[in-house]
Amino acid sequence: MEITSFHFLLFVLGVLIVYHLLPHHAQNIWLLIASYIFYVFWSWKFALLLLGATIFHFELAKRLRKDGQGRPVLPWLGLGANIVLFMIFKASSFYFYQLVALLDQMGIQSGLGGLQMVIPLGLSYYVLQNISYLVDVYRGQIPASMNRVDFALYLAYFPKMVAGPIERARSFLPTLARPRRVDNRVLTRSLILILVGLTRKLLIADLLFAHLPWDTFIGDPGVFSKMELIGWLIVYSFGLYNDFAGYTSIVRGVSGLFGIELSANFNTPYFSKNVVTTQGKII
Repeated sequence: MEITSFHFLLFVLGVLIVYHLLPHHAQNIWLLIASYIFYVFWSWKFALLLLGATIFHFELAKRLRKDGQGRPVLPWLGLGANIVLFMIFKASSFYFYQLVALLDQMGIQSGLGGLQMVIPLGLSYYVLQNISYLVDVYRGQIPASMNRVDFALYLAYFPKMVAGPIERARSFLPTLARPRRVDNRVLTRSLILILVGLTRKLLIADLLFAHLPWDTFIGDPGVFSKMELIGWLIVYSFGLYNDFAGYTSIVRGVSGLFGIELSANFNTPYFSKNVVTTQGKII
C-alpha cells in the first residue's frame, strides 16, 4: 500500500473517522489495530514478527528498569538480537538472489526464481528504533514503558513504518499518554505538509527518476562524458532528496491529523558539515 496511492488515502480516511469518534483511552488501541492492519497488507508473517519483537523488547526493557545498570549483558542481548534480525533478512535476501543467478548461469533449473525473499517493511528504521529505546532505558534517560498498548503503538505506528522518521521514545510515548486535539491550526499545517510532500514526491522526484537513462547507466556508461555524468549525479541527488523529503512531509502531515507530531527526518542534509543530526523543519 503506497502512501501516494488511492488505497492509502481511503485507509487513512477510514482510520481518521473512527479515531475522532473515540475517547482518548480508546484512540491508542484503535491506532494500534489500524497499524497492524496496515502491516498485514504487506505480509501477515511480518505482522507476527513485529508482534513477537514488540513483546521481546517490552519485557527486556522492564528487566533493564529493575536491574538498573548492574547487568550490561541485557542491553547487549537486545542489541545483538536486533543486529541478528537485520542481518538475517538482509543477507538472506542478497544471497538468495545470488544463488538463483549462479544456478541459472550453470544451466540448472532450480525452480526458485518465482520465490520472493521480501525484507520486512521498514526493517532498518524499526531496528534502529528498538536499539534507541533500549539504550535510553539502560542509561536511565527514560523509564521502561509499563503500558503495553502505547509501547506496541510506538513501534508499529503506521505513518512512520515504511521509512521513518525514527522517533525517540522519550518524545513519542508522552504524546500517546495525553489527550490530543486537532484544531484549525494543526489541521491546516498537516494538510500543507501533505500537499508539499505530494508535490515533492510525485512532481519532482518521480518525474526526475522516470527521465534518468537507467539502462544506459547500467549497460554502457562509457557513452557519457564526465560532465554529463556529474550532471546526472546532481539530478539524481536532487531527486533522491525530494523523494525522502516528500515522503517524510506526507507522513508528518498524516500523523498530524491524528494529533501526533512526528519529528523532521532531516534538514538540508547536503549542506551538513558533519554526521550529527539536528531537528529541523522541512518547510
